[in-house]
Amino acid sequence: MKALFRGVSGSGGQLRTIFVAPEFLFTFPGARDKVKTYDPTQPQTKPPGSLAGSAAIDKDTRNKILADLQVIAYDNMLLIPGTIVFKEELTRDTMKKAIGNLERAIAPVTKEFTKGGAVRIDYSRATKPNPYGSFELNDPDITEKYLGVPEKPTSGTADAGKALYEAQIKELKWRYNLVELNPQERYQLDKQPELLDRTFLIKNRTYVFFNRKRIFSFGKKCNMGDFFDDAERGIFVPGKKGAITSEIDNLKVGFEICLDHSKGVLRDLMGSKKDLDLQIICSAEVPNTALNFVVKEGGFTLHASSKKEHTAVYQCKLKGVRREFVKIDPVVEDEVGGDSLRFYELDLDQIKK
Repeated sequence: MKALFRGVSGSGGQLRTIFVAPEFLFTFPGARDKVKTYDPTQPQTKPPGSLAGSAAIDKDTRNKILADLQVIAYDNMLLIPGTIVFKEELTRDTMKKAIGNLERAIAPVTKEFTKGGAVRIDYSRATKPNPYGSFELNDPDITEKYLGVPEKPTSGTADAGKALYEAQIKELKWRYNLVELNPQERYQLDKQPELLDRTFLIKNRTYVFFNRKRIFSFGKKCNMGDFFDDAERGIFVPGKKGAITSEIDNLKVGFEICLDHSKGVLRDLMGSKKDLDLQIICSAEVPNTALNFVVKEGGFTLHASSKKEHTAVYQCKLKGVRREFVKIDPVVEDEVGGDSLRFYELDLDQIKK
């Protein structure tokens, strides 16, 4: 999806073009060669083996992709090239960082605010613990391994999510030699050695370019079976960085990746304050949820999805005190490599100051 518009941020604005691509744009072919309909209400089945082993690319390949993207990051363009799914080997450094990210996933939600152009966190506004979602819990094998029950009576609930993350944290800390396992945990590990088959970390990240520079990166918070098609499975590491930036032409821009939007990650983060200028969503297949739109009056929500029916642009309008979201029609729709490419013309001067 590509959006074109004029008159951005008044007379001094530099932003002229936005390009947004869907999730999973950069993965190994074969491991996820097509996006299938995912039904979280049904137990997952073991997928057939893949030549790639994992959809995740290695970090060297990721770095080469980022270098290539830098070349096509033009002046006055905001470029969000979908997401890169990559793996990291288990080292003391990567495990230490992963533990921090996983601990944050079950920590109280904190509220972000902007001061002096930088995004900060107001810890005094923390709310109740809210683990990032993980549809990995819909795999009964995973549920049994991590929760110790053969079925999933609490699958998808906060308690189940917290238990999953706590188990992964303990496993990584044990590998990192930070904790000793008690006899029962040691027995469980000996009985299920496949737990140790997870020999790498997997991350799903988007990298944001503006005016030829890479200014921001954002990691997906919620795992929606991101390695469902893989013959090998790593430990999914949720993103730690905040989802909001003010470094794009003084606009307040928020990002979500797939399940993050369905779970309302930005909505929960912002609370009652819905004041984004732009909300940008990269997804494989999630629908648009107006309840989770958090743009201000005149603001735009841009969603690029592998599912054509979910790719859309909405503008927030006020009807009395009620917020309504008007779908913007593309001015041109083309096809490139069998996929849809839509062009929109937007006027960001309509966003309320």
